[in-house]
Amino acid sequence: MDVVEQIEKVVKELDELDKYTSCLNQQLSIVDGKLQDVVHYIECNKINVLTCYNIVKKIKTLRVERRKIKEDMELSKTYDGLKHKLATNINNRKIILGELRGKKKQLNTEYKPRQYNEQDMEKILKGV
Repeated sequence: MDVVEQIEKVVKELDELDKYTSCLNQQLSIVDGKLQDVVHYIECNKINVLTCYNIVKKIKTLRVERRKIKEDMELSKTYDGLKHKLATNINNRKIILGELRGKKKQLNTEYKPRQYNEQDMEKILKGV
């Protein structure tokens, strides 16, 4: 094993992670802007059934993309609070991984509606 080569690999991976996480706010802003464009299109234009289907598909795609960015932002925030421990003790690395896995599990919990319950959503979808 070449120690310097291994350290270079780790540093490169951490640099790539930092580069990715540093642009998450910008990525979120772009996706939010796209969502707003779609909502404004709905507001300002007549739409037919096919258009509705395509709009809903696009909103779903953007919302999934947005959710991934938000999850990565939360994981990055957790990691940033712990990364100073990375080099200090070998046991800390396992603790950091455990905390990140716990945060990821927490982020993957089922969504709980805030305003509309299941019956309200069924009425909306039926046009009632």
